[in-house]
Amino acid sequence: MNHRLVKLTPQQAVLACLTLVVAADGAPSDEEQQIVARLLAATPALGTDKEDTQNLGLELALDILSASEGVETLLELAAQALTPGAQALAYALAADFVLLNGQLAPEEMRVLDLLAETFALNRLTRAAIDSAAHIRLSTTL
Repeated sequence: MNHRLVKLTPQQAVLACLTLVVAADGAPSDEEQQIVARLLAATPALGTDKEDTQNLGLELALDILSASEGVETLLELAAQALTPGAQALAYALAADFVLLNGQLAPEEMRVLDLLAETFALNRLTRAAIDSAAHIRLSTTL
């Protein structure tokens, strides 16, 4: 498949960003895929067809990642498919995944850096998203 001819939907692009961080430290485990499903289910902006989006988007993202320069290609496709607001959402979901996964792997942090760089998120925006994720996901009442 020529990935340069692929155009992602915004939903697939968000999932591609999640897939990047999920696959950063190896093949996605069942538990990691369940975390992604929970994140997608809790994100109304992604629409109603989340299960199909997850299944098809994950398969497509993994296929692109397996190609030469797959990470760069996937980042480029995601950036093209997403508005600036949707780019911030994709970064936020990736940050949420890292916290929910409970393992702060250096590879995951590098992917977050790549997403922030690709989406031109300034340091204050990124810090706000990271702080919000940390507060939202680690605070109990």
